[in-house]
Amino acid sequence: MSIESIKARVDAATGGKWLEGFEPDHLGGGAAVLTDGRVHALTNIVARPTTFRDREFIAHARQDIPALLAVAEAAAYLIKWLEAAYPPASPVDELRDALTALEILP
Repeated sequence: MSIESIKARVDAATGGKWLEGFEPDHLGGGAAVLTDGRVHALTNIVARPTTFRDREFIAHARQDIPALLAVAEAAAYLIKWLEAAYPPASPVDELRDALTALEILP
């Protein structure tokens, strides 16, 4: 996994804010994760998770993942900047290792 591959998945996902709610009755009326309807004329169903915690997690992912990507990109920039100023075995190495661990996840 790389920051670029995560960004590509974010860009490919349904846009707009995602909300935890219920499907329209004509689609089954069950609990679902929905878009706010601003991107599409009709509300899109993004997922139909069975538990509130899963619905809440998925609904927040649309906003949370781009925010975390911004932090990861800022940290990567900071690492490059700090590497020139600090010797090896500094806190910069720990940050670099954490970002490297993110990159190797499936």
